[in-house]
Amino acid sequence: KLRKHQADAIEISLRKSTNKKNNVVVTTGTGSGKTESFLLPLIARFMMDRKRRPLSGELYPWWDHVYQNGDNWFGVRSKLKGPKPGLKSLILYPTNALVEDQLARFRSAALQALSIYNLPLFFFGRYTGETPGGTWNPSGSGPLKGPGRKKINDMAVSLREQSELAQNFRSDEDGVKLFPVALAGEMTTRWDMLAAAPDVLISNTSMLNIMLLRENEESLLTQTKNWLQSDPENRFTLIVDELHSYRGTSGAEVGVTIRNFLNRIGLTCDSDQLRIIATTASIDDSEEGQQFVERFFG
Repeated sequence: KLRKHQADAIEISLRKSTNKKNNVVVTTGTGSGKTESFLLPLIARFMMDRKRRPLSGELYPWWDHVYQNGDNWFGVRSKLKGPKPGLKSLILYPTNALVEDQLARFRSAALQALSIYNLPLFFFGRYTGETPGGTWNPSGSGPLKGPGRKKINDMAVSLREQSELAQNFRSDEDGVKLFPVALAGEMTTRWDMLAAAPDVLISNTSMLNIMLLRENEESLLTQTKNWLQSDPENRFTLIVDELHSYRGTSGAEVGVTIRNFLNRIGLTCDSDQLRIIATTASIDDSEEGQQFVERFFG
């Protein structure tokens, strides 16, 4: 049983419209299901995409290996066949604490979907200053600049420990959300995400600005641009939570960063391939509220 704002968000975001009215701003109080207002449309779109373009093959648990000098590194999605990788959605939060809180929701949804599809329905990752993994080799051969194999092996040990903890909590509905389950679709390292962009990137506005300035994350933008250009039916969903926190000068800076990001992946603010879902607890339907939303998103 969905609440009306949740059902409306699904319908508006997914419909094929000629009048460009496909974007949603959900204004409702805390605890009334704002997260589902963007999570459910995302999952529905992933289900539609999977029907159009099936995924086959198997995931590659690279962390189960010990790497010697000269060994090649392959990402978790390197053995899969199917649609091109690319960001299908970017979810922006004002703080890292909100990013961490949201991961539990995505882990729960990913595990439920895995039991139906056998392969992950979607890949997602947290990309903040806390995300492990270092510099990416732009030649595509993996995370080799700097520390090299020792850093990969150290990360592999950590991921194996996390996998064991997650397995121990599989029967605990709340406990299972505490640990990443890489084989359910969570991409826990920058290396994996840079090798094959996740469907959902969860980040904050400061990190997005840094990503746009560095060569290291260029592959994320390029993969997304290529994915969008490969099929006009592909849709990119921009999600901004806590929209009311972006007022004033800082809000204007975030608005410019968002425009810069869209430009880098080949979209304009009025592109038919763009869908926007924003949530807030305080922006209303007044003239002032509508003007703020219009100016923020262009």
